[in-house]
Amino acid sequence: MQLLVDNFNLVIRITKKYVGKVKRIMGKHKLLIYSDCYIYGGSEKLISFIIKNKIIQEHFHITFVYRNHNIYQEAINKEYSAEERKNILFPVAIASNGTLFYKIELLNIPTTIKKMIKLPFYVIDKIGIFFIYNFLIQIYILLKLSPDIIHINNGGYPGASSCSTMVFASKLIKKTPVVYQINNTTFKTKSPIQKYFDRYISNNANYFITASKHAKEKLVNYRNFDADKIIQVPNTILEEPVTISREDLLKKLQIKQTDFVLCNIGFLSKRKGQIYLLEALNLIRIQNPIVFEKISLLLIGNGEEETRLKQYADSFNLNKQVHFLGYQSQSTNYINSCDLFVFTSIAGEDMPLVILSAMNLGKAILATDFAGIREELEDNQSGIIIPADTDYLAQNLAYKIIELYYFRRNNLGDNAKERYQQLFSSSIYGERILDIYNLILHK
Repeated sequence: MQLLVDNFNLVIRITKKYVGKVKRIMGKHKLLIYSDCYIYGGSEKLISFIIKNKIIQEHFHITFVYRNHNIYQEAINKEYSAEERKNILFPVAIASNGTLFYKIELLNIPTTIKKMIKLPFYVIDKIGIFFIYNFLIQIYILLKLSPDIIHINNGGYPGASSCSTMVFASKLIKKTPVVYQINNTTFKTKSPIQKYFDRYISNNANYFITASKHAKEKLVNYRNFDADKIIQVPNTILEEPVTISREDLLKKLQIKQTDFVLCNIGFLSKRKGQIYLLEALNLIRIQNPIVFEKISLLLIGNGEEETRLKQYADSFNLNKQVHFLGYQSQSTNYINSCDLFVFTSIAGEDMPLVILSAMNLGKAILATDFAGIREELEDNQSGIIIPADTDYLAQNLAYKIIELYYFRRNNLGDNAKERYQQLFSSSIYGERILDIYNLILHK
């Protein structure tokens, strides 16, 4: 009888040991990444870098939950393979005014009428109906997926309200730990309700991620977030290959090979400042017609400012120089084909990914001094940085473009590429994100 008991205990021990070994080999922690955005922009690209990062994939089974709408899904279909869409992506029906308001802004109607159309939807959101609906949807998601960590991706703060709603849901379901990534700088608020909301988010998220020191400081100073919870992780990019040569792309666009090619990539909106770049071209047209005739500008992106920008270009005879190319999934090809990458944002940025792409490709860069851009570039070493003062931005852009036309500085691009490889590579980024996840798991 004792022999039977001993044999039984031996089987149990062997079984437990074997099961434990199988879990260590095959089992991964479950990571839920959540995002809600009305367009597919830089912050969404950044999340794809986490999802596709081999270092993260080795340790986690990833599910990407996002608000499903046509504009976003079109970009998702281009960004992810069929296998990734099947195994990783989890689109959900989240209530938000973001996409609706974006579409309304695209309408060619008076601003007053736009506000009247938005008003009832704005009221529905403010009285909490969206919050309750989204909260219940997120509870269902967390019960279904049972993640070990939730990584929330928000374009800014407060940004998409459903991102913060997910913090409420996470505390109700197993107190699931939260990493909250904020990709743009925040702003001051006087609302007592918002201040209470901020305090709850700050207390209940385990860690916050910002790309720049500037964005961290704003969260602490403007929103009273706990500085010890905010970890700076400089952004990265996926080093996408160039698939078409400069010569072939310019030929396709019917641009002369000898032209001085400028490139700007971004959502066409006021905060991205493309209008100042067009104003700068107009100043060059007036002040230096010889340089103007040699310039071609590749304007990549779409958005609510597109009509206004095209009207400006038409009014000041810039159509020959400015090429409106819309959204391009392989933007690397356009950056590679330019002589000067121009970044003109005046608000709503943290650490822009397109600048990192231009750095990686060894391009000369002219950028506004905003948020974390000075942490990406060293002025006059790896790029040229000018003040983001809108009163003088067009003049400063025009002056620097003319200067760089006459005095090509190849060392700017070489230094930018070297700086990218030292500080912003995808492997470094993956290790930093993994360290944050491990901090949570070890606790």
